[in-house]
Amino acid sequence: MSKIRPHVTFLGLLVWVCLAGLEVATGQMKPARPYTQVDLSNFGYSGLSPLNRFRERFNLSLNFVDSDHLLFTFNAHSAQVLLERRPDCAPTNSCHIVRAIVIDLRNSGVTAETDWYLYDYRRYLWSLGHGRFLLRRSNSFFLVGPDLQEKLLYSSPDELLWSGITADRKQLILESRVQANTNAEQHEQNQSKVKIEFRDVDSLDVLKTFTAPAVWEMKALSSGYADSIHNPLRQTWLIQFGDSAGRRRDLMQVRSPCWPDLLFPTDKTLFVGRCSPNNDAYSVSVFTLGGHPLWRQRWSQNQFDPAVLSSDDGSRIVVSTVTANRDEQESTSSDDEVGWPDVEQDIRVLEAATGKEILETEAKTAILKNENYSLSPDGDRLAVVDGTKLYLYDLPPMTTEERTRYVAMNADAPDLDAPAASSAGVTANDSPEQDNQTAEEEPGSDLAAPVRKENRAPMELPKVSNQGAKPGGSDSPSSNEQDAVRAQNLPISPWCK
Repeated sequence: MSKIRPHVTFLGLLVWVCLAGLEVATGQMKPARPYTQVDLSNFGYSGLSPLNRFRERFNLSLNFVDSDHLLFTFNAHSAQVLLERRPDCAPTNSCHIVRAIVIDLRNSGVTAETDWYLYDYRRYLWSLGHGRFLLRRSNSFFLVGPDLQEKLLYSSPDELLWSGITADRKQLILESRVQANTNAEQHEQNQSKVKIEFRDVDSLDVLKTFTAPAVWEMKALSSGYADSIHNPLRQTWLIQFGDSAGRRRDLMQVRSPCWPDLLFPTDKTLFVGRCSPNNDAYSVSVFTLGGHPLWRQRWSQNQFDPAVLSSDDGSRIVVSTVTANRDEQESTSSDDEVGWPDVEQDIRVLEAATGKEILETEAKTAILKNENYSLSPDGDRLAVVDGTKLYLYDLPPMTTEERTRYVAMNADAPDLDAPAASSAGVTANDSPEQDNQTAEEEPGSDLAAPVRKENRAPMELPKVSNQGAKPGGSDSPSSNEQDAVRAQNLPISPWCK
């Protein structure tokens, strides 16, 4: 098996996690065949260079507008568009043009197109569902519809350090520097702190405001966020969820030598990925936000850089990871790709409530951070960009049993039985759930700083087939003595080992 070359340094850390499904070690992938494909070079897209695919730059996006239309955007520099530097493009900006086109999948025609002048390479587009999109241009946000017409939604008076939306697409997350204080001592204390503001996407009302010690790149729901408290002696992590530092609920405790990955596949579930201390396998458990186990899976091959998205109703999810190239032959990379990681991107469509695999495929030209895949609003189609080709897959309808489990998942049914694991003699028991609520907090109180990966120093991508991710890790800066005691005493469910 080809290995990732260890001498390539990335701007951000590639994280370790396993993909999702049942407790079974999966073997070689058998990619599904697309029912059709579209040549994107006909629209001026010539692909992304390894530099743009492996750095934390956003150069591409792919989103369904509806079941028959796709919004595809890409850095127009690849289309050899001459950039006109505008007067408001400062020397510190990275100005470039992104081309946006809406493709009619029934005839491969273009129903709308435009060019967006952007000022940096941070994320610029999010789907709000139902054919609506949020476009960021510097510190301003615009609503965009299927016709690609822009309507100004909000302009931040502060310089944004990072921005995003909650996983349920209901709130805008804005991270900016805490404003200067007239008191010199206070100003010195605040100048490195970051204000995190949550605004309702529709009304723009400020719903929550926190402060954090650094840029967080926060992954959250409108109902709260998850974090982990480390017990280095037992190599365990206490996973908590809540809407603030003082109102946290213990969901589970997991054992892992590396930092667990906490993602929200839907607005009702939490995805916990972790590496194995004994081999190259990775495990993932999916729980409801009430702590009830839904499904789990163990994968036999190392997985990196996990990302999830869901259909509009949350019934199906897509999980994307990056892994070593499975081809047994020597890589036939071109000269401009020599020295870059020999990897591919795994993409799987799963039933959200049970983890049942609907489809698996791969993209040989893996793209980090950028969403080069999309699931249709009703979950019946998958689209993937690989190289300069767009591949489309039809998905089977949801079964009656899966629909029943999906309804139970959304209700967080207390008697929801988890699918039986394939390991002999293993039964699923919920970890004890303790309510860690304290007195009401004042608005603007500090966030509990979690163990985060986003702001660590850049590091080299580890070899995929050797050891797991960096073991251990420091305790969360916000962990207090009571948290530490709970992290030591909570039993570990078989679902979390």
